Amino acid sequence: MAGDIEKLMMYIGTLSRDERIKPKHITIFLTLVYIGLLQNSGDQIRITRRVVMETAHIKGIPTYHKYINDLQSFGYIDYQPSYHPAEGSRVTIKL
Repeated sequence: MAGDIEKLMMYIGTLSRDERIKPKHITIFLTLVYIGLLQNSGDQIRITRRVVMETAHIKGIPTYHKYINDLQSFGYIDYQPSYHPAEGSRVTIKL
């Protein structure tokens, strides 16, 4: 648990220093970290858009995709979409 807190503090510190990062980026990123902790899977997680949107309180699908794509292009995550509803997309947290 102590390692998780240290990692979370490092994530927040890194995101807070990046001027490109907006509140929705942080919300989605922390949601991904939260899901990873729930899955006990470290930096490799499986997500569904619905769960991430509900947890992060994101209302629009275009908003979700914009911020997920930004996080990927900024180098914070590797996002591998799955078009299978039961399988879920793969996300690797790269920090």
